[in-house]
Amino acid sequence: MFWRFQCFTLSVINVESSHLYSNCEQFFRECRRVLKQSGRLCWIDLRYKSQVDETRKQAARAELIEERWDDVTENVLLGIQRTSTRYDQILNMVRYLMDSFFFATPWFVRMFSSSLRATYCAPGTHTYARFSTGEKGYYAAVWRRS
Repeated sequence: MFWRFQCFTLSVINVESSHLYSNCEQFFRECRRVLKQSGRLCWIDLRYKSQVDETRKQAARAELIEERWDDVTENVLLGIQRTSTRYDQILNMVRYLMDSFFFATPWFVRMFSSSLRATYCAPGTHTYARFSTGEKGYYAAVWRRS
């Protein structure tokens, strides 16, 4: 089936990546450029609390109209608590299997275990603490092209 481009309003979805962009304001400008009139940018990402106002201003300067902004940190923390248990089990299983078959856990598994746990924000890590103390937050937003 062929779709005619005019039959729908294009939306942009951005999940957990814009905090890595060197120029987030340019990203917002590019979103505005590709969106049709009334098209929407649906965005969820993490920010230090001190960056929240600037992120919202960058979108406004790109002429995106904020329709919704939500702090979803508590929901993300609940999800992290559920998933990190499983990830910890997998990591422990890798260590166990390595010890069983190779008589020692390889240095790189030992070396990167803490880093891996920090990557998935396991409770007890510095990354988890940043969210649980409010230093960082997870935010969801919808902006509309003006």
